[in-house]
Amino acid sequence: MLRLHVMSDTTASRRGAVAVAGFVAALALVLLAMGVSLRLLGDFDMPLHIATGRRVWETGHVPRVDDFSYLHGTVRYTELASVSLFWWAYRVGGALGLQLVGGLSAAGIAAALWAQTRRFGPIAFVACALAIAGSTTFLVVRSSALSFPLLALTLLALDVHRRAAGTPRGRKALGAFVGLSFVWANTHGSVPFGLVVGAMYAAYRATCRVARGRLGGLLPAADGSDAPAAALAVTLAVAVASVNTAGPGLLLGPLRFGGQVHTLASFTEWARPTWGFYRDHEPVAALVLVAAVLSMALGRDADTGERTPALYEVGLLAMALACSATAVRLVPFAMILSSPLVARRLSRAVRPRGESAVVPLVCSACALLAPASVLVANVPLGIGFDPTHLPEGAARWAEAYHPTGNLWNSPPFGGYLAFRLYPEVRILMDGRHGTAYPIQDVLEVEASEVDPATFASLEREHDLQWAVTRALEGASDGLPLAASPDWAMVFLDDVASVYVRRDGPNAPMAGDGYRVLRHTSPPGAVLALAEHPGDAAGALAHDGELAAAQAPGSARAAFLAACGAIAARDAAAFADARARLAALAPGNPAITAVDGVWARVHSLP
Repeated sequence: MLRLHVMSDTTASRRGAVAVAGFVAALALVLLAMGVSLRLLGDFDMPLHIATGRRVWETGHVPRVDDFSYLHGTVRYTELASVSLFWWAYRVGGALGLQLVGGLSAAGIAAALWAQTRRFGPIAFVACALAIAGSTTFLVVRSSALSFPLLALTLLALDVHRRAAGTPRGRKALGAFVGLSFVWANTHGSVPFGLVVGAMYAAYRATCRVARGRLGGLLPAADGSDAPAAALAVTLAVAVASVNTAGPGLLLGPLRFGGQVHTLASFTEWARPTWGFYRDHEPVAALVLVAAVLSMALGRDADTGERTPALYEVGLLAMALACSATAVRLVPFAMILSSPLVARRLSRAVRPRGESAVVPLVCSACALLAPASVLVANVPLGIGFDPTHLPEGAARWAEAYHPTGNLWNSPPFGGYLAFRLYPEVRILMDGRHGTAYPIQDVLEVEASEVDPATFASLEREHDLQWAVTRALEGASDGLPLAASPDWAMVFLDDVASVYVRRDGPNAPMAGDGYRVLRHTSPPGAVLALAEHPGDAAGALAHDGELAAAQAPGSARAAFLAACGAIAARDAAAFADARARLAALAPGNPAITAVDGVWARVHSLP
């Protein structure tokens, strides 16, 4: 009697622990959605998605000619589903509506992974949380991020069929895979990933059918049934995925860039990840990949107890490792592919002994790692567009002064400028590499950021009259603009600067612009000029006042104002600028520097 009573109490404790674990997991999911939803909209491509959706719904047709750019190139692919979603979210809820889309997308990844792995026990909490934590940097509002939950759902659909092949439930799962392929093809061009996973699965089932169990766990006989249905589903998925604005050509993946895939590596998100990248930026992603490899080598299958992994799982791991080694932007795909493998292969090693409640509680607590990783990431929080990343100040300047003529712009800024200024202003280029611009043209514009000859060629070809360039302190963007006496800087903040030609239709604006400063002016050189200004004293004082007026919240602008005051030997202006610099950047070495120069100029006879 006593023993039965103890067992009953233990069972009750175990059930209570499971209930608590479920609550913690649900809480983690809600916190994850909230955390991602509070991220400011800072992605360079997002504004163009909104503008494209707006144009589609206002005109009633999908654009084939790019009207946002005065190059009027051919638009090869429009992500109709995602741009429509973004436009309506923005129309209904403004920036917050878009941020909520991002939060729900992130929660969708976690929910789909959890649905696939929960039968493996407490380890599912850990595997799902690590997958999200390893993808934190990429959980932003953009069409490519919508492909992450679609991949997770694709894996879930195929897993359901694998466990219920030949049953109505299994056939419905294959139908869901076909439907997901159609949605994915009209959401983002990464749909070939889903089709490759489906083709791998169908080939695996066909091979298992032929092997008839002769290769044991590598090709188990149980997975050889319903192979024709899987093959048919893949065929239908390819057919429906071909129904998109780019047609079947979209399914060629990177090959659609015209054989110049290697050129994409010059862009940050297409760069090949290095060990240093994982060590310094994505250590959790590296941990997930290592765990996936070890689980395949040392773990056991949760369902069969086989040490030998199934060939399908080996293929998924190989695909994950290929993604993790190919491009930075493919790291989330590697996380989503790896997570279920970790849960499946390590499930037997992380199971509670008897009726122990400790393991479920500890593993569920790990689920909180997902929302925690979002909050500690170096991404600003708030509601709206991120003014420290997007050229909001430059767009406001253009809306106020209405410069005319063709624009040169740093490509990452193109989407936001089109969103804010179209149709009055048409941009040169945005980030739609390969879908709206030939790759060679993209590379030429990128080169014009630093090469005067390339910039001069574009200037002649397109009769450029004004420009918006990135202006981060210390960055090497827009160098030909800064070096040319034919261009005058008329706006500057911490993100962007605006230039106009001195001899063009915007010449009156040039007269009111900066006289000696450029967005590339080194702080040390500006301070040296302030100490010994010569004939430039008035010009530097004017530039410092203009910088402070255009970017009142900028420490750099306050520093420039202080330098201008030093050049003019204006004590009141210096005191005001120094106070603002100290308030905006307490402890900044620039404060000591301007104090030292001010003291020296006042000690001169």
